[in-house]
Amino acid sequence: MTSNLAAEPPQGEVANEPEPRSGELPSPPPAGRGPGGGVAGVPELILYGRGYCHLCDEMLAALEVVRGEFSFAVTVLDVAADPALAAMYDERVPVLAAEGRELCHYFLDEAAVRQYLREYPGRFR
Repeated sequence: MTSNLAAEPPQGEVANEPEPRSGELPSPPPAGRGPGGGVAGVPELILYGRGYCHLCDEMLAALEVVRGEFSFAVTVLDVAADPALAAMYDERVPVLAAEGRELCHYFLDEAAVRQYLREYPGRFR
């Protein structure tokens, strides 16, 4: 999945993090986190998807509507590149998450994303 919004994790790096508990999403690779889990001080949304997923592309495009109201970063993680993510999500992509909680899957839930962004520490807009 390619996007100018995506920050791809370095190839070959393995995070030494504990396995996520049931109902808990895995953490994205560490990189320049700000308060509340954001990147460089703005909220970070994680899109778990696949490179050949049209729903993933549609969700990424739909996020641009919300970007007109709020500042945020989007990190796209290809579940096919990580066996743990592939086992967790398989065909249940796209999944949009923030700070370890799922905001929506398959289709963008604009209301849930807006609510998260309104409640984010610092309320970046």
